[in-house]
Amino acid sequence: MLIDRKPIARSSVSTPATYLDIFTDLRKFYGKLPDAQVLGLTARDFSTTVEGGRCPECKGRGELSLSMKFLADSRTICPVCQGARYKPEILQVEYRGLNISGVLDLTIDQVL
Repeated sequence: MLIDRKPIARSSVSTPATYLDIFTDLRKFYGKLPDAQVLGLTARDFSTTVEGGRCPECKGRGELSLSMKFLADSRTICPVCQGARYKPEILQVEYRGLNISGVLDLTIDQVL
């Protein structure tokens, strides 16, 4: 079975991390890192569901939906965040060389 960052629930910003209820802990962890503290960031800023750290263009989805009227909607990677879902200042905060977007891209084997 393959699990990736594509939405798995009704919300377009849901991920396996939100579904497994580990995203809250991940956001809290990144919010407590020294770089986050220096930038004045909190766990809330690492959320993709509220304004703050999420990309303002795609609203934390990482992609834009283009309405095609008589055809199926088309999806394209967000030109602002390049699919990362966050503002650049959020992506500056790293742990072991990975920002929160990079962690969400990891496989379970890579996390372990």
